[in-house]
Amino acid sequence: MNQFMGQKSSSSIKNSSKIELKNDKNCKQPSVQNYQVYEDDSYETKSTEKQVDKTKDNSINPSNEGKSPIKKIQNIEVNDDDITCSTKAFAFLLSSSTPLAPGRTKTNFVIENQQQPQTRIEPNKNKETEEFQLGKNLSMILEASKERNSSTSSGIISSSVTKPEQQSSIDFGDAINPFDDELITKLLQRVIKFPNEHHKSGYVEQESELPFMRSEFKLGQNKMTLLNEIGKGSYARVMKVRSDGENAVERALKIQKPACAWEWYISKEIEHRLKDSEKALSYFINMDQMFVFKNGSIISMEFATHGTLLSVILAYKVAMNRSIPITVGALLILQVTSALKYLHQCQIIHGDLKPDNVIIKTLPSQCDQPCVQLIDFGRSIDMTLFPPDTTFTHTVKTADFICHEMREKLPWTYQTDYFGLAGIMYMVLMSDYMKTQKIRKLWVPLKPFPRYIDKELWGTMLSMLLNIESCKKLPSLDEIIRKLNKYLSIQQKVVLKHNFTSLKNALKKN
Repeated sequence: MNQFMGQKSSSSIKNSSKIELKNDKNCKQPSVQNYQVYEDDSYETKSTEKQVDKTKDNSINPSNEGKSPIKKIQNIEVNDDDITCSTKAFAFLLSSSTPLAPGRTKTNFVIENQQQPQTRIEPNKNKETEEFQLGKNLSMILEASKERNSSTSSGIISSSVTKPEQQSSIDFGDAINPFDDELITKLLQRVIKFPNEHHKSGYVEQESELPFMRSEFKLGQNKMTLLNEIGKGSYARVMKVRSDGENAVERALKIQKPACAWEWYISKEIEHRLKDSEKALSYFINMDQMFVFKNGSIISMEFATHGTLLSVILAYKVAMNRSIPITVGALLILQVTSALKYLHQCQIIHGDLKPDNVIIKTLPSQCDQPCVQLIDFGRSIDMTLFPPDTTFTHTVKTADFICHEMREKLPWTYQTDYFGLAGIMYMVLMSDYMKTQKIRKLWVPLKPFPRYIDKELWGTMLSMLLNIESCKKLPSLDEIIRKLNKYLSIQQKVVLKHNFTSLKNALKKN
C-alpha cells in the first residue's frame, strides 16, 4: 500500500527520537494446555499524544472517477460468480480468491429439530472452559518456535488439539475439497454437533423468512433503520443499519441466501480458542448475533467507519496521487501479519485473505492498539476437523488470486493465506494488485518494486511468502513480525507523526 515518503533514520538519530517497542505483559498463564498462543511484540511508544480522530465514512467521490490515477484498479471487470461478499466501500469490488463452491448455492443449512419461533439459545455458563498458553515477548516466541518444530517456525501450533470424536464417521476420500458445501454440512451436523455451548450466545432461529429490507424493518426484538448498502456479492449483501432507541448504534448486517452457519461457527471458534488474550481477539471482527431464517441468515457485527484496507489504499491514492507512506504501511502489514499468526495458532485457515477482507477500525497512530480486523470467514477451514497431516489439492478458478501450489497442482494448506498476505503487502506498497511469474524456479512479482522501496527488507519477506517449500516447511510469521518491528523501531517519531497525520487528512478529502 505504501509508497514511501518517510526515509530511514541515520545512525546519528538519538535514542530519545526513536519509537520503542514494549513487550505485551498482559498475558495469563495456562491452566489447561490444549492450545498455545504466543504473543507478538507490541508496536507502541511512550508518547502520550492523543490518538488520531476517526474520520467520516470514506467513500470516493464519484466526481473524482475520471481523475483517478488508479483507473486501472477501479475499472477491473469482475465476474459476480467469483465474488463471495466483497465489501463495496468506494463502489469497488474485488473478485474472491476462493469463489463459492457450486453446492453452496443449493444447500440451506438449518440445524435439525431446532426450528422454533425466535428461539434464543443460551450457553451453559457453569461449563469449564479451556485455557491457552500466552507468551510474553519476542524471545519467547522465537524459542517456542524452535522447540515446536525445528523445520517450521511459522507460528502454527504442532501440539495435539482435541479432535471431535465423530470425525471418523465421515469418509473424506482421497481428494478433499474443503469448500464443498455438502462436506461442510456433514462437519457441522455429524462432527461438530453444532451448536456447542460456546456457539449459542447470540444464535437465534426463527420460523419466518428473511425480512424485507425496507427503510425500516424489525430484526428480532429490535427496530432497524436501513442507511445504505456497503457491500454486495453473488450470495451475500452487507447493509449499514442503525437500531432505534436511546443507545442507537450503527451496525453492519451480512445477509446471506441460503443461511451460512459456517461463518458463525468459525467466528465463535476463534473467540473460544483465543478467549484468554484480549489483544489477540481484537484482531477479529466481533459478530454478536446471528438470525437463521427459513431462506437465509443475517449476521450482526460492528460497523467499520473507515471501511476496508483496500478502501483506505484507494482513497489515499486518489487524494494524494501516491501510495500510503511506507512507515504507515509497515504498521498495517505488521498488524495483519499478527492477526494471521493468531488465526493459524487456532489451526484455522482464513481461505480468502485479501485487502477488502481487512477492515480499518481506527486510523493508525503512535499506540499499540490494533487498528485492523480480519473479516469474512465464510471460506475458512478448521484444520482440527480433518485427520492429521491432511493436505488439499482442490483448485479454485480465480487465477490471479490463488496460491502457486494451486496453480501447479501441488498439495496446500496454509499456503493460500501466505499468498493472500503477500498480495496485501504488495497492494500496500504499490497500490496495485500483485501478479506473479516464475523465474529460475522462484516466484516473483511481474512488476518489481521501484528503487525507493528497500528490496532487502520487503523483497525478502515477499519471497518468503511466495516460495514455500512444502506444507511441512512453512515460512515464519514471527520472522516477518520481527523484521517489521525492527524497521518501525528506528523510525523518527516526527516522521511517523507526520505520516499518520497525512493519512488522516487525505481521508478527510473524500
